[in-house]
Amino acid sequence: MIKSLHSRKKKMFASVLLSFIATAQATPVSSGCVSTESQSTTIKISPFLNAEIKVTSCNRDAQSGDVNVNIAMDDKKQEFVLPYEASAYSLQIDTSMDLNNDGIPDVEVSNGGGRGGEGTWYWAFDKSNGVFAYLGEAPALRIDSSNSKKIFATVSGSGDVQAVRYNYVVRDLKLVISDAAAFTPTGNSYRVSVMECIATSACRETRVIEKVPALLAQSCMAGTHECKF
Repeated sequence: MIKSLHSRKKKMFASVLLSFIATAQATPVSSGCVSTESQSTTIKISPFLNAEIKVTSCNRDAQSGDVNVNIAMDDKKQEFVLPYEASAYSLQIDTSMDLNNDGIPDVEVSNGGGRGGEGTWYWAFDKSNGVFAYLGEAPALRIDSSNSKKIFATVSGSGDVQAVRYNYVVRDLKLVISDAAAFTPTGNSYRVSVMECIATSACRETRVIEKVPALLAQSCMAGTHECKF
């Protein structure tokens, strides 16, 4: 949670939110689930090895349920069971990003968290152990299309703050927030509060930049231009 923004330069804290992509069909079942959704996909690990991934959600009531992620590679099998709390949960799976730059697609599964329901769980292939490692959860992440190619998520702010952009890195096979910027409209420009972050979500304001041109601020939030103010 951001404790305070604006020009008073108080310390700030930001809380991480949590998303995904695909279509699914709900099917009523009787094993303790009100309904289920299932999706599957295949990831090519090497010319001779594929990972078969099946994800199933169990909606236990209108507000919560569990998601079961099964990953099979030859004789190696992994299973992850993760709870979710979301009033309109929809299972989605995506393998379009490579967050740790190892040439192998990562796995993203929606968890319905966050203000817009865009919370996501992430997995990346761990070449050292030959299995998929759980990276953690975050908002719907994107790769910056500017030269920086940073991993980021822009989430809605509160109060006068329009949005906060969080930059992430994969460190020791865990998603970590490296830094953040909060954007407050001020007429035809923006006040930008730049933060450094530690642990998973605690961020501290390091400087405030006034009168950032609106186009530059908006491009930074969208990930289409480097955030050089």
